[in-house]
Amino acid sequence: MTDKRVVLVVEDEEIVRKVCVRLLATTYRVLESGTLEEATRHLSDGHVDVCLCDIRLPDGDGIAELPRLRRLSRNTEFVVMTGSGDPEQLRVVRAT
Repeated sequence: MTDKRVVLVVEDEEIVRKVCVRLLATTYRVLESGTLEEATRHLSDGHVDVCLCDIRLPDGDGIAELPRLRRLSRNTEFVVMTGSGDPEQLRVVRAT
């Protein structure tokens, strides 16, 4: 039996985070975080295969912090998400 891939869900709205966790948990090992600070700990402490990260978080902007998060966990794939309908939030960024 192979180990499940690890997905980190970073979302400050608890109900949205819990729905994501519940949907993903049938297939993946899921970690959750409501802040960038918590996400930083998860990414620093262990192996995360995929990070689903909200843009608007109480302690920062998911897109602005993406390069830093990528440096913490170089093998992690990042997917940025938002519930905002603001077109300015929907910009494509290349993380370095």
